[in-house]
Amino acid sequence: MGMSHESIHEHLLISARKWARTAVDAYLEEPIDQDFAVHHMAVAVEHASKTYLASIAPVLLASEKQPSVDDLLILSGNEDKTKKGRAGLKTIGGEGAILRAAQLLGPEHKAPAKLKELRESRNGITHMGWGQPVTECRALLAAGIEHINALLKALPTEPDGFWGTHLEACTALVAQAMTEMEIRYQAKLRQAPRALRRDHPAPVRSRDRRTRQQSLRAADCRSVAAVGTCRMPRVRTHRLRKWPGQIWRVRGGLVPPQALRVPPVQSHTHDVGTRPRGNQGPDTQRR
Repeated sequence: MGMSHESIHEHLLISARKWARTAVDAYLEEPIDQDFAVHHMAVAVEHASKTYLASIAPVLLASEKQPSVDDLLILSGNEDKTKKGRAGLKTIGGEGAILRAAQLLGPEHKAPAKLKELRESRNGITHMGWGQPVTECRALLAAGIEHINALLKALPTEPDGFWGTHLEACTALVAQAMTEMEIRYQAKLRQAPRALRRDHPAPVRSRDRRTRQQSLRAADCRSVAAVGTCRMPRVRTHRLRKWPGQIWRVRGGLVPPQALRVPPVQSHTHDVGTRPRGNQGPDTQRR
């Protein structure tokens, strides 16, 4: 007899409930068995995602790769027409089932941030025996519980019937994990400016602004080139003129033109019989 739509859905829901409750049991016992808790919660998330897919249409459990004819016959309720039956059934993987379920839940559903890490930790425990520290166990379990609750709401299935006596513990676990994530997030925000200054230190300055100004005032700038090099304070003048004999009034005292080495006025040559144009200095004006 083939598997009906309802039987696939119910079988997956029972399995997801069993794995989820076992995961919470492993977390609540002393000492905490974090490997069992993380592994079983990841399996519960996969089965709960497949439960939601099967509730819509069992063919959604088909592999994301090219499914075989026998796989499609079993998922469509025609198991009796296959050779191996459900023993040879290949369905979508855990990652694909979670992504497909999240897509069907709609854009308003946002998968928990730690859900991918939960699945990767389950693979590490299963294949290599690599577990997670106790400090990370709570956040991973909370991500699985949060995702399963979203699926239960869409099925619809009451959370207390799924979690049983662990409902309050799961609610508190998610709240504590959210609080820890908020604390870590705020701590990272406070540490960000310090880390930025450490990774990108400001250029070292040999002197501050006041010291630089004092050194400039004390500098012996005796040439025009030195004035440009030493960056003297702003010069206040009264109609600077080109001819010698004029005293330049500079902030801090009077500076004679000899100290600044003002170049002498260059005489201009003109053709014979022509009169020079423009103002050529005091001598020209006297003529």
